[in-house]
Amino acid sequence: MAFAFSSANEGMAEGRFGGLGSRHTPGAWPLGDAQELLWARVIGDEARCTRVLQRVHATAFPDGALPEARDPQTGAPISRHWFAWPNAALFWVCRIKV
Repeated sequence: MAFAFSSANEGMAEGRFGGLGSRHTPGAWPLGDAQELLWARVIGDEARCTRVLQRVHATAFPDGALPEARDPQTGAPISRHWFAWPNAALFWVCRIKV
């Protein structure tokens, strides 16, 4: 997990709104935010939980929908403006008890 969320991972997108992504769709993925939030909850890193949720909130559309990927510098969507997977994953992560 340390590798996944590090700059050594070529799928990691650095920037103010950066986060885990992939070569499949370059940029930061809100689905990656769900994975990071789950990891932060498992290890008890509340500060990281807060940062991830702030990043998601800052880049969500007014209706709460999340894109497939966002620009890590600006937070603007760069692919699929509406993508249900990250919303479903974030809902699940927020509801489970770890």
